[in-house]
Amino acid sequence: MNEEEINKLVSKKSSERHFYKLRDDTKLTSLFKMIIDESNSVDLCGLSWDRDGDDSTTSKRQEYPWVVTISVLVGNEHSSCMGTLVTPRFVLTAAHCFRDKQIDMIKVKVSDQEDMTLEQKPIIHPDYDVFKKKDKGVSEFYDYDLALLKLSSDVQRSKYIRTEDNEKCSCILQAHLYSLYYILHPFSVPFSQRESCIKDAEEAEGITNYKEAVTKNFLCTGGTEDKVEDIVGVISWGVKDDLCMGNIPKPLSTATTRDYHINLFRMQKFLKEHLGEKKIETNYDGFWARHF
Repeated sequence: MNEEEINKLVSKKSSERHFYKLRDDTKLTSLFKMIIDESNSVDLCGLSWDRDGDDSTTSKRQEYPWVVTISVLVGNEHSSCMGTLVTPRFVLTAAHCFRDKQIDMIKVKVSDQEDMTLEQKPIIHPDYDVFKKKDKGVSEFYDYDLALLKLSSDVQRSKYIRTEDNEKCSCILQAHLYSLYYILHPFSVPFSQRESCIKDAEEAEGITNYKEAVTKNFLCTGGTEDKVEDIVGVISWGVKDDLCMGNIPKPLSTATTRDYHINLFRMQKFLKEHLGEKKIETNYDGFWARHF
């Protein structure tokens, strides 16, 4: 390669670069990261970089820039949950994180920014009641297990901190964007396999009636047929190994694992009430959803 001759052909504007060398075809993603100017795209929702083989914390933040950690303090006891930024001000997470009514403090960790506090108490889905079907063979019932946290101020977006939603676009509520990454990956579940999948819920501890436990609001994935699925493990429950056990989580489904997670298209009323109205047209009710 004659770099001198190529340089004669490219623009020489101040503070701009237009000539890049690809030294190794395995470094293509890294090269594109150098070329693409993200200064005007940090407010676009649902966009992130692949990890490119790098397992560092910084690389993970770029791959999942909407993931936050929620710390809940009750007395002297701390517990943690995960959530996702759906706007610069709101975090979507699981209602069961706030089961204790005597919560002393909730803090949200967003990348390397200082811990953020809430403007108000968690907004819990009004139909969430974990003990609603205790007398029907379901010791803990996780339908409508959704909560929104309103932060005391907007997060400052960057390539490490992005939202899944914002004032310009509503990724979480628009059907035509169902294929965007959420925290893991998009998936589809053929209707013909649903009955078999949800019946396995009776293998979960505390469930003797799967039809009561798995309502139409849930999607079901798992097993190893066709392909191996990711175990969601945040706003979900199921027949699976405990992802929190051990130093190295095993997030892939096995032949016997089943994962039941909320279909957000069926939660539109609650989400629109607090996040704003968006026009939604979908025929994928109960079939497509992004999970977390």
